[in-house]
Amino acid sequence: MSQINSKSRLFPKWVVFQFTNSDNPNKHKQLDFQKVDEIIDITIKHNPHYELFIDNSSDIALVAKAVKKINSYDCRTEVVCSGLFDFEKLQLLLNAHPYQLWFEISFLTTHPCNVPCQIQLYLDLLFHCRQLMKGSDIYDTKIGLSLWVNGLTYNYIFDIISSLKDIIDIYSIEFQRFLSNKKWLEYCSLVNQEFNSHVKMTRELVVDLKGNNNIDFTKLEDEICKSKAFCLNHNIAFFIRPKTINSNNYKSYFNGEWENMSDKKRSCIYPYILLEINKYGQVSLCHNFFDYAVGNIWKNDVLDIFFNDCAINIRNYTKKKIMPNCVACSRYYD
Repeated sequence: MSQINSKSRLFPKWVVFQFTNSDNPNKHKQLDFQKVDEIIDITIKHNPHYELFIDNSSDIALVAKAVKKINSYDCRTEVVCSGLFDFEKLQLLLNAHPYQLWFEISFLTTHPCNVPCQIQLYLDLLFHCRQLMKGSDIYDTKIGLSLWVNGLTYNYIFDIISSLKDIIDIYSIEFQRFLSNKKWLEYCSLVNQEFNSHVKMTRELVVDLKGNNNIDFTKLEDEICKSKAFCLNHNIAFFIRPKTINSNNYKSYFNGEWENMSDKKRSCIYPYILLEINKYGQVSLCHNFFDYAVGNIWKNDVLDIFFNDCAINIRNYTKKKIMPNCVACSRYYD
């Protein structure tokens, strides 16, 4: 009886569809609207928040139908766009009336000389997005911009927001995820031993810490402080992760000295509230690391996966302590 009562309280409060390009080693089918529709019908009973991640490989028509479906239940949906989109796709998304439409600026491999031009392309897209909304019934969708901060972007934090005074409603700054080789090896060992799984994806997050040596941390703090003040003065919602604004805190993060960070957590709540599904049906309980899949919706019911032994194992572990890779998640310091 206690197990039943526990399950009755434990349901996904945050459902994420990753329609972005991803690996498909087991050759599963891509999500179609029939399957997405089924998942929404099952999870909607518990009134979760929905988030849909897309890129240029995504089926925008499918995404728009999913947003309209969720809207019909009077639930909120965020759509997060990774990369640049043509105006036709943008119009299709806006016509679906998501609660929030986000754009991510993230550069990892761009040459520093190309960063200003790339940023301008995103600014142009945001300007056009706001123009499409004017004179239409698309007045209630909030426009957000998420900037991933690293050695390529930190100099532009304030310039970006000061150019978007009347364009965006939300400005979110998150530090770029990365792992040291040492942390990645610790993570591999843990996943293989504790969960009998093998790491496939996270290796791409391993970076040479010397690459962060160009960051002026005093300048970074100043950029964030100015941006926060600007947003406050212009009624723009502002989010920062890690939340403690301090140059020494930032230096610890980018130097891989995570043990010196402020706001550390001893456990993680996401495995208890999050259900993340990629475009091939793989289900994860983490928003940042997808190596440890707890099931696939082409094989099992989505809630059966949420309560299966794999999911219980990861909850039991993260209830006591975080995993080695969690230091790379800027939400860990939220």
